[in-house]
Amino acid sequence: MAKTNGSSNNNNRSYKMRLIFKSTIFLMAIYTTSCNTSEVGLENANDRFSSEEIVELNKIVSSFDSILVKKYGCTSLAPAYLVFSDSTFSSLDHSLLLEFDLIYSIYDEIYEYQVAEKIWWKNPHDKDRINYSSNKPYMDYLFEQGLKNSFIHEYWENVNSVSDIGPSMVLFFSKNANKLNFNNRNHRLIFAIHYFTIYNR
Repeated sequence: MAKTNGSSNNNNRSYKMRLIFKSTIFLMAIYTTSCNTSEVGLENANDRFSSEEIVELNKIVSSFDSILVKKYGCTSLAPAYLVFSDSTFSSLDHSLLLEFDLIYSIYDEIYEYQVAEKIWWKNPHDKDRINYSSNKPYMDYLFEQGLKNSFIHEYWENVNSVSDIGPSMVLFFSKNANKLNFNNRNHRLIFAIHYFTIYNR
């Protein structure tokens, strides 16, 4: 009987910790949204991307915004992004990737964008498979964004060194997404490209 009560108490503590974690994420989202309402646009140092490619990158951000707002019924972006991250982290904790058909639904369009060549290596034998490549201009863009954000810098260091997103980095990204500013389109672009990559590699 004592063993059963102990197990029950552990389950209750685990449940309470999850509630606290989710409440913290929600409050942080409200704080982030209320304290910084002006949006930062995409940066393009050294004209790394053409004007047409900047339009495509903005489409990627807008598409991902729409997916998350639709999925979670949020009226602002930060809560939608953070709830998605929490859901992904919970799924990964059980060795499962969050099932999310909406991401796949717009992948074919993004795959055909001109700017895709500056982000991903494409498998010539399987058009549905992509991954990062360290010699792509997007890695330089990630590096520049990382100069202003330690989370992005650590992410860049890892993916640039292996041209891949390893399991530990998938977990790291979902666990620490609150370190991004979701009023910054550059941060939302990095978030979107990260998930488009791991869902389609």
